[in-house]
Amino acid sequence: MACFFRRSIAAQLARICGAPEDVLVPLLSAVPVSKKQLSAQMTPDLRLVVNSLVKSGVLSPDADLQAQTERLTKELKVGGVVEEVVSGRGVINFRLNRRLLAEKVLEQLHTAPQGFGVQSELLRPLPRGRTLVEFSSPNIAKKFHAGHLRSTIIGNFIANLKEVLGNEVIRVNYLGDWGMQF
Repeated sequence: MACFFRRSIAAQLARICGAPEDVLVPLLSAVPVSKKQLSAQMTPDLRLVVNSLVKSGVLSPDADLQAQTERLTKELKVGGVVEEVVSGRGVINFRLNRRLLAEKVLEQLHTAPQGFGVQSELLRPLPRGRTLVEFSSPNIAKKFHAGHLRSTIIGNFIANLKEVLGNEVIRVNYLGDWGMQF
């Protein structure tokens, strides 16, 4: 779903810059929720660092970076997918259409609820293999407490995540530290 929005923006950038879409999609990054501000100013959903276009050979390294940023921002069109495009210091910020985002999320939840969030083309190139997840390790000579549950839950979460991403997972709940405590 996130790739739908990235691909739409990358298609516009590809027409402007003349670079292939597949090169541009990974350069568009999501803005973490913790970085979003609760204020009247624009809160971006996706961000493009223009220097990454220079490093990937899409833009000329000789031209002024801020001038290139502003030129790209002016050429990018606001439409059905993107509500607002704003340039910053060497970055282009995109605010997505919230209604379309909600529709896409609900559509994906309805059609493939088990694969929601993990069937992304961004996750496909990740290496697959066998993973050993060891968790818990309670000291059986001491009283059992909530801290033991915490590490078990975290370990199980990591194992579930690796499994959903296509890895073969071996789970080991290791009981260690036998003996009398002094």
